[in-house]
Amino acid sequence: MVVQHPVAFVPFISRIAALSAENRLPAIHEDRSFVIAGGLMSYGANSESLGVRAATFVDKILKGTRPADLPVEQPTRFDMVVNLKAAKTLGLLVPPTARPRRRGDRMRRRAFLIGMAGAAISPLASEGQQLPMPVIGWLSGAAAGPFSHFAASFRQGLADAGFVEGRDVVIEYHWMDGQLPRLPQVATDLVNRKVSVIAASAGIGPALAAKAATTTIPIVFVAGSDPVTNGLVPNLNRPGGNITGAYWFTTSLEPKRLSLARDMVPGAALIGVLVNPNRPAVSQYQAKQLEEAAQAVGQRVLILQASNEAEMTSAFDTFAREQVAAIAVAADPSFNSQRGHLTGLALRHRLPSIFETRDFAAAGGLMSYGPNLASMYRIAGNYAGRVLKGEKPADLPIVQPTTFEFVINLKTAKALGLTIPSGLLASADEVIE
Repeated sequence: MVVQHPVAFVPFISRIAALSAENRLPAIHEDRSFVIAGGLMSYGANSESLGVRAATFVDKILKGTRPADLPVEQPTRFDMVVNLKAAKTLGLLVPPTARPRRRGDRMRRRAFLIGMAGAAISPLASEGQQLPMPVIGWLSGAAAGPFSHFAASFRQGLADAGFVEGRDVVIEYHWMDGQLPRLPQVATDLVNRKVSVIAASAGIGPALAAKAATTTIPIVFVAGSDPVTNGLVPNLNRPGGNITGAYWFTTSLEPKRLSLARDMVPGAALIGVLVNPNRPAVSQYQAKQLEEAAQAVGQRVLILQASNEAEMTSAFDTFAREQVAAIAVAADPSFNSQRGHLTGLALRHRLPSIFETRDFAAAGGLMSYGPNLASMYRIAGNYAGRVLKGEKPADLPIVQPTTFEFVINLKTAKALGLTIPSGLLASADEVIE
């Protein structure tokens, strides 16, 4: 099988390599990363040498050379890489013509495949064998776009531990975009393909699905719901088993957000609350927290449910119709994925609102209160790197945040015609102007 190299295939290189192995199909790809991910072979231009040439061009341009005077260069070096371990798995004898040749020698991919397909099955020598890189299966309940910077923080943590994506490790991304019923199937698929680590994030659901699928493959999670009460681990300090990660307990901060909403609009008769019914255990816990906190201070609340854009729009229409004085949007990965829509609705209806993370305030929300989520993902990335080096998840305590950010967007306050109480403004950790 000849695998082409469109940009759309890049995130699925390791998956394509696994499928070719599962179906016992000798496959060739143009990029060396395919072989590193466990594929049989690759043949193509040496991308590293091209990168070096591009760097020299940049240097020349910075020194005054005009781009128009620099000829476009073409590759002069082509590399063939063969994974003997993959060949052995396929039961193939690597033909002598596929052994290392002089640099610059050419070989057609189709001819090489024919030679491989017709080769006799026999034991293989292991000299020069290139082992594939470890693969991290990324299992997220959220959408790729709004959470891409969290994935970048995870990669930064990996790099802190000495693992750079594409050089030392392959990350295979699976974004559920709120389609949580798919989690068990995708988790099982990752286990069947024997990934090195499963990185489960954006809610407790991905971690629970991974736990149900394996007791041996290490799982590193990032979640805002309590991993102990949800049955993920027995203890935060010594999680045991094959699971560790970062717990930022944002779902436990709903009473604090309600209090800040009350401080923003003193004397509010009714405050709206929005929860996501797609995670019933979490949303029920949040609603109970908020109802108890509201009852303790004599505050009336109106709790509505929404799980998609249309339902969010309808909920805000109801909030406006019921004349709520402010809104507290409960912590939820799906809400985070829709933060632009939610902050837009709050502004359209001129409703002061508070959200879970700084990303909401940066997107135009009035206020946010919660831990720095990017730092939690970076810690999880570092944990994943440590596990790849041989540390046991059972020996790595669940990390919890020690600081929380209260952010106010003054531009949004002005658009809403609000004057921020001086005491509240003084308590803000960051003010966006």
